[in-house]
Amino acid sequence: MGLVFQRGQIENLATEDQKGSATCSIDNKKVSLHPALNKVVSQGDEVFIAGRLDKKSDTLKAYAVNNITQRRIASVDSALYILLMGLGFYAAIFFSVVGMKEENELLQSLEYFVAIAGLVTAAVTIRTAVLINKASNGVNYP
Repeated sequence: MGLVFQRGQIENLATEDQKGSATCSIDNKKVSLHPALNKVVSQGDEVFIAGRLDKKSDTLKAYAVNNITQRRIASVDSALYILLMGLGFYAAIFFSVVGMKEENELLQSLEYFVAIAGLVTAAVTIRTAVLINKASNGVNYP
């Protein structure tokens, strides 16, 4: 699951929900735009998009956009992903230490399970933050 780059003209731009996310198509490929990226593009603009391809819905989930027509670059803010990563690491360390001191085996296994879930959360958010960083660096030079 890597980064996908797409260049083309925005067609069929439509807002989906109250949060501001939108969908559009570029060269007959469906693209889902984050609310931060939706404000940078408009119908008919020439863009260079970087994101992750969702194979289930065959949609490109955009992480960064270089609007060549308007000469604007925008990307998704990765600060929330970094905060979630820290929370995952904190949960992993806290519950593994508490689990070591627990005498009840059922509670100990539950605390270890939460610690493993925290590590998985941290790993997934690290991967997403790295993809966002690569996408924002990759769209600078179309």
